[in-house]
Amino acid sequence: MSSTHEERFALAAQAYSDAWSARKTDRKACGGDAVKLKAVNANLDGLHTQMLRAANAWLAETGPAVEAAFKAAKDAKAAVDKARKDEVDIVTRLRAFADLLDGVKTLIDKAAKATEDA
Repeated sequence: MSSTHEERFALAAQAYSDAWSARKTDRKACGGDAVKLKAVNANLDGLHTQMLRAANAWLAETGPAVEAAFKAAKDAKAAVDKARKDEVDIVTRLRAFADLLDGVKTLIDKAAKATEDA
């Protein structure tokens, strides 16, 4: 079964929404460490950018590379969700967040078409 452009956008939007909702908790977990705070903010900003890219693209390209990217992004989101649920340390969460950002960006890069009727 192949993913739809709606499912691809929903994944990007949910990744950003979850990051936005968790931002205070994530920032607090940094314990005032400026490097960690910068990483939390960069991941949040990155997911916001990717969500906006997804909103402005028609994510309708198809094929094995797109499906692999969709699966990788879904798996990365699941890893972030688990890290949050398990309340793992912020360094581990930051790695998971970075993987999610990379996964969403790759998905959008591979799935984007210039226009809806492309």
